Amino acid sequence: MCMKTIIRALLRSLAALSVVILLTVITANAQHYFAIWYDADVEKEWVGEDIYIVNENATLTVLGFEHIPPTERAGARVDIMVNIHGDAELPWHYDGNNYRLQYYQDGKWYVVGHPLAVPAVGANWMPAGDTVMRYRIPLTVLQQSGTFRLYVYPLGFCDVPGLNDTDGC
Repeated sequence: MCMKTIIRALLRSLAALSVVILLTVITANAQHYFAIWYDADVEKEWVGEDIYIVNENATLTVLGFEHIPPTERAGARVDIMVNIHGDAELPWHYDGNNYRLQYYQDGKWYVVGHPLAVPAVGANWMPAGDTVMRYRIPLTVLQQSGTFRLYVYPLGFCDVPGLNDTDGC
């Protein structure tokens, strides 16, 4: 083998290693992208019980996003449109302000978004069947790449694609 070939191979290996290291550092510091960042499990300690209740009669599915332009009082936001299907014969009680957007990193879920000062929804009861609800989050949160999920108390979880991971958003 000629020396030039060996040097080229070493340079390519170093470049590949540099990219891996850079991506590792960026991923490790994901919390710096979010204004809100705390371990989802810590809420159990604050409340004294597991707040992440899952209703077996509810199925949550993200339908899409609606962009909300900035105003004098708030930056650009996005409403996550969620279809909530209830199999229950009776309506369930639901607090439309109690939701969390979570981000997955290093085997744990972190809260990165929750209700803004102005609630996006106002329903208290949902009948059995399908209901579409909106959950408002700052636009910059969902512009990050990664794995997101939405928790709606006391109904359950649904996966949420980031805006960079979907077509047409």
